Amino acid sequence: MIVLDPREMIRPNLCLVCEMTPDPGSFVVDTLRDLSIGGVPSNDGNEAMDLVTHLSGRKYVCSGCIHDLAKVLGWTTPEDVNTLVLTLGAVEEELATTKRHTEPAVLLAQSLLRASAAYPGYSEDATLDSSGSTPELIGALAGETKGKSGGAATSSKRKKSSGDKGAD
Repeated sequence: MIVLDPREMIRPNLCLVCEMTPDPGSFVVDTLRDLSIGGVPSNDGNEAMDLVTHLSGRKYVCSGCIHDLAKVLGWTTPEDVNTLVLTLGAVEEELATTKRHTEPAVLLAQSLLRASAAYPGYSEDATLDSSGSTPELIGALAGETKGKSGGAATSSKRKKSSGDKGAD
């Protein structure tokens, strides 16, 4: 089979499927086979002859019918494939960008998870969920900070500064 410009077609110059003459701007597939309807007895009864119809001759399939057949079979056009490839590339790039932007937060969450062993409610089986946090860690941190005034932790022992006089 070969692809042809419809102007290169030979008799009958028709698509075998839709029986239409293809537009000059389209294409046809030449099956390289001829349609002949044989078996019609001759008048003298000796030899069978071919019946000639408006479809007798070369078998072609036009681009419109090829596209319709491809849709029925679930195939797609090269243009659609190119669009999908470009879309996939854009999505992959967006995913890579998102991973680059979220990596520091994920690393911090993993560090907090490892450090959370010192807090009540720590679980050896704790894992990060899709948001990058763990309910056990959040609960433990929330329980540890309840009732505290917030701000930086201070030591109960205070060093004597050079300006301090008196009791230690």
